[in-house]
Amino acid sequence: SRLLLMGDSLDPSPESLEISDAIHNSKPYISFKTTALQLPPAIIWEIVAARRDYQLQFIEHVNENSISYQSLTADKLTKDNDSLCQELLGLLRGDTRDNEELRLAHGERLDAQWTRLRNHIEERLKVEIGALPWGEFDPNTLAWYAKKLDPESGKPPRQLLSKKLFNNKTSGFSQEEMQQATLLFGKKDAITRILQGTTIDLRWHKDKEQRWDERIECSANLIESLKVAVEFFAKHINLEGTTADNLSERDGSADYVVMREALVNQFIHQDYNDRKACAQLEVTPAGALFFNMGYALLDKKSIIEGGRSTSRNPLIARAFRLIGFAELAGSGIRELQRVWREARRRPPVIQSDKEENNYTLTLDWREVPTAYDEHWKQKAGIELTEDQAMVLNLTKAQNGTDQFEAASGTGLPIEEARVLLSFLVRQVVVEEREGRFYIKGIHRGELE
Repeated sequence: SRLLLMGDSLDPSPESLEISDAIHNSKPYISFKTTALQLPPAIIWEIVAARRDYQLQFIEHVNENSISYQSLTADKLTKDNDSLCQELLGLLRGDTRDNEELRLAHGERLDAQWTRLRNHIEERLKVEIGALPWGEFDPNTLAWYAKKLDPESGKPPRQLLSKKLFNNKTSGFSQEEMQQATLLFGKKDAITRILQGTTIDLRWHKDKEQRWDERIECSANLIESLKVAVEFFAKHINLEGTTADNLSERDGSADYVVMREALVNQFIHQDYNDRKACAQLEVTPAGALFFNMGYALLDKKSIIEGGRSTSRNPLIARAFRLIGFAELAGSGIRELQRVWREARRRPPVIQSDKEENNYTLTLDWREVPTAYDEHWKQKAGIELTEDQAMVLNLTKAQNGTDQFEAASGTGLPIEEARVLLSFLVRQVVVEEREGRFYIKGIHRGELE
């Protein structure tokens, strides 16, 4: 994915590009002809704490062991980073960097593509103002959000949101930004016009094999739909007193943290332009399933291990982050996995299908069964570490486990989880079948 930081938005939407050679980091680059050149430490892409969002930061002052930066919105940042300072001093002394070759897969140069896009942006701005449709926003939703944004302000919601959420921008909004703002705050008829259907479909099953026992189809804006979804989820997993009003609280039970991260993640990463299906939440006594259109913009390794996430809907993501409903990009799923491990629950199952453009997160309330106990350890004669024992426990599940679930269940990097599984295979206590790992059949009767 590419974030075009020279566009007409401080929160650019990600674009998928096929390039001839991959660039494996999230640093800002400048491209000319077929060359890509890293910009740090002169220009960096870092979080602005006051706005809870990433922005370009430009050098303002250089001190002995720190560098002061300033963003386009005049927010300041100081990096007390000796290695960053040394890198800058080295460049000033004449050190050089190797250029990176970068060309689109079909041979076009990135700067040529940008020239076309820039001309399109300039022509569009000549004929459209791009102002937000405030008249289509629900006043009650605006008032609720403004109260969460700044409880002590007392300013009118429109004035407060204009300053804090929209960076005092009054025109020149892209179609994507106006759509995301409307999805956040819009009246019901505006939401129906955009989605042409339901915002989220909530279902409770006492028996997964039977018809749902309770179903709510919500067609309101994202803020109001989140309120309904939180109350629905909390009711069916016995999180008494939990509402969207206290969703900014970070600490709580594993069930609360998972509800918070999974639900908000669902609203942030939905592909609202793909209307094949709305967001769906199914809750059962055994677990929960979160489904939405829009494949993950990170690969599975980065999802499991944590990476700097690219949001499909940057304005929606920023709106939730500003009121404390979402953590910094890339940390939500990591936090979800952490609390699930601590509760000794089976690892979350993450499925991202780029071809079908959808994403599914499946949670299992059940604890991981204990396969490695003192009796079996003495009989098999194998001494396992805590991580090895946990992975062995995961292989006892009916559908076994894989390297991603093993990494999620232990907190190990995926490569280390793969090595650990290979060790268990060599010890003849685990066997691999079609990419998944199962406890060896000869021991199964003793362990279950």
